[in-house]
Amino acid sequence: MLADSLKPKYWKPGYDTWHLLLLPALVAVLVSLAVLQPSSPPLGLEASRPRVPRFETVIDQPQPAAVLRADQLGEVLGRAEPGSRVTLTYRTVTTTEKVLSESVVDVSGRYSFRLQGFPVGSYGIRVAATMPDGQVSRTVEVPFRVVSPPAPPVKQAPKKKRTTGH
Repeated sequence: MLADSLKPKYWKPGYDTWHLLLLPALVAVLVSLAVLQPSSPPLGLEASRPRVPRFETVIDQPQPAAVLRADQLGEVLGRAEPGSRVTLTYRTVTTTEKVLSESVVDVSGRYSFRLQGFPVGSYGIRVAATMPDGQVSRTVEVPFRVVSPPAPPVKQAPKKKRTTGH
């Protein structure tokens, strides 16, 4: 018990019996609340934290810096998480990114897109996969160049032999 000279003026005799339990009880309540609460990031940090994809998207074909003929562009072939939706986009040096096509990755984890209608120029194709839960893979980009097909050979008329009347 506290000496009367150390007690504040508002102190009542009934405080002596329970005031010592107040602080430990408050600490116990705060600790139990902290233990029972699930740990979560502070507000605002959750949205700014990058989501690390658990899968990877790969472009197998065309190879980086490939040179493709305008008349034989071929296909974009690659791999991604089975069941994910793959979006193929392209861009040029002077244009923004444009969506070419979307497809669902097959059960073996493969996807393919046919390239068509690219005029002569330099391009970058990008592929990103989106899982059904909304998780998106890192975007993969492959640069390539489209060139004109070689000109067909010009058939020359056979040369006529000159015959001389000697």
